[in-house]
Amino acid sequence: MSLRRTLTYGTTSALLVVVLAAILVFANLLSVRHYRRFDTTANQRFTLSPQTRNVLTGLSAPVEALCFFEPDGKERQEATQLFEQAQAASRNFTYRFVDPDKHPREAQAHAITQYGTTVLRQGERTITITGHAEGDLTSGLIRVTRAQRRQIRFTTGHGERPLHGTDRDGLDVAARALEQQGFEVSELLLLQTGAVAEESDVVVIAGPKKPFLPAEVAAIHRYLDGGGNVILLADPDGDADLAPLVAGWGVGLPKELILDPSSRMFGGDYTVPLVAQYPPHAITQGFSLACFFPVARPVVKEEAAGVTHAVIAQTGPQAWGETEVAREPLQLDDGDRPGPVDVILLAEHAAAEAGEGAVTQAVGAPAA
Repeated sequence: MSLRRTLTYGTTSALLVVVLAAILVFANLLSVRHYRRFDTTANQRFTLSPQTRNVLTGLSAPVEALCFFEPDGKERQEATQLFEQAQAASRNFTYRFVDPDKHPREAQAHAITQYGTTVLRQGERTITITGHAEGDLTSGLIRVTRAQRRQIRFTTGHGERPLHGTDRDGLDVAARALEQQGFEVSELLLLQTGAVAEESDVVVIAGPKKPFLPAEVAAIHRYLDGGGNVILLADPDGDADLAPLVAGWGVGLPKELILDPSSRMFGGDYTVPLVAQYPPHAITQGFSLACFFPVARPVVKEEAAGVTHAVIAQTGPQAWGETEVAREPLQLDDGDRPGPVDVILLAEHAAAEAGEGAVTQAVGAPAA
């Protein structure tokens, strides 16, 4: 029998970076990678991204795309290029253009109200997309082929980053990006529920400013013990005591600020460390983008019974963990943490259940 529980630690200053890190961390659990595609061919032909190719080649049953476009419109020309590439990548993907003006009944049957709408159909399941960019197709394929949508819950009630709204430090962009990938995103108020629903695939604790009550901590640990997954993102200047949440996982969150002189080359200051080192691991396989983690704190491996760790991402050697930010000049002194500094950490915890080996995972992502 195998259980999987995931705990992710980090801070939440650069929200897009945090979201990317979270998706990378859970790639092995959620079967999703978040890539952007850049077309650099001489004649600007589309080349499918690795994610799109993976989704297409992973189709286990036929998917048909019904494309309701104007026959001579520019959108149809662009869409044709994309759909041809997709069809060439998978024998289980086919497409057909439909002129809604010549075939109004078919358009009405699918509730088509505007040109440029595509209906993806697999068996009895159908979903509608209104864009014709590669990302629209990829997210649509993920949604139509999933029997169930993965559920991601964001905790509230402790000053966490808001999930929706226009707040500069909010997670609205992140939430919409996850929804486009086929995830169901919602808030979780443990003070009301008293527990994490079993169907929750991931719980995200994004930058809490106040500590969790003992009953809430117990609910999180029950969820983890039952095979749940948690991402914990911790701001370096927060007042929340996160130690109870990470107890038993061998992950330390020291009150330090990562400083990186190399960031000045890119117009930033010392508090915006550059992260471009990804030790070999399945989670980051194929990922090599440099990321910035403004106002980040280190994640530290600690001894814990039955726990093994793997560093997922770290700064360069020029960065360090500063223990006295108010001290001048800012430099690596005795007592500071020399680089490279770990910013994303994976912890695996082996446990036994009913005489069988049960494998549990905890992921620690840093201050981001």
